[in-house]
Amino acid sequence: MAGESTIVATQYPDVFGYITTVFMEEDLTTALGPHFIFVADRDMVIDNATVISPQTDANANINIRVCDSAEAIGSGEIVGTNVTGITANTAHTFTIDETKNLVTAGQAIAFNFGDPSTNALNSVTITIRYRTRIK
Repeated sequence: MAGESTIVATQYPDVFGYITTVFMEEDLTTALGPHFIFVADRDMVIDNATVISPQTDANANINIRVCDSAEAIGSGEIVGTNVTGITANTAHTFTIDETKNLVTAGQAIAFNFGDPSTNALNSVTITIRYRTRIK
């Protein structure tokens, strides 16, 4: 059966959605480091982000970053305040900086631990609410 021609992302209607990523490792102390979550194929805005874990880690220091192509995650722009300290089974919400939450087409959204060497978590779930409708 023949395929179908693709549609350019900007021809889609507005998208309001969620990205949920689960990071699971036996030992996140060294393995967690920074991770890419999503690459935008059109301009979008991050409206909300939360993190949850089944473990407690008083030393956790987590941030969401926006990175240009070929840019290391640690050099990306931090989208809002870091979440510091994780209480087991409790959603922790990032405070989003409305001057830094625009993700342009081709940029990546990433998740980064400020100091993975002190991390006691072995499972982390990040949820980001986004939209493509720019006000």
